[in-house]
Amino acid sequence: MLLLNALTTGGSIEKLLFNTVKAQDTTGTTFTVNHLCILRELYIAFLHFRDGKSETSIVPMKHLEEKYNLPKYIVSRNSKMLSEEGVKDKMMQSGKREGKGFIKVVPLTNKNTKEGTVFDSRNKGIKLTKKGEKVCEILFSSITGEL
Repeated sequence: MLLLNALTTGGSIEKLLFNTVKAQDTTGTTFTVNHLCILRELYIAFLHFRDGKSETSIVPMKHLEEKYNLPKYIVSRNSKMLSEEGVKDKMMQSGKREGKGFIKVVPLTNKNTKEGTVFDSRNKGIKLTKKGEKVCEILFSSITGEL
């Protein structure tokens, strides 16, 4: 019993874990750590855009690569999985793993490219869909002030 009390801290990590379980139960989707990193950045961008602190809610994939030290293919594949597009998967009978529809992959423009970076039309950005906004509310609502 003492161990259970020690594990119940009420901290933001514990809240995130509980929220993740709730989001998984609600959506029938499993979230990886990479998914949570992507959704966290998109939710922060969404909140800043909603509150008028930013001109766009689009996050360049390059930002995720640099911030979390992730290879480009990891960010790209996980973004596709979180979008409606999905990814090829030989282990699936259909040959494709269905996307979740939480985000939308969009081309970057000069307007939504971070200041100080060189614009490159090959780079992509991502943003939340309405479905993604609802999932992020479940995932991060109780820790919004700590994001």
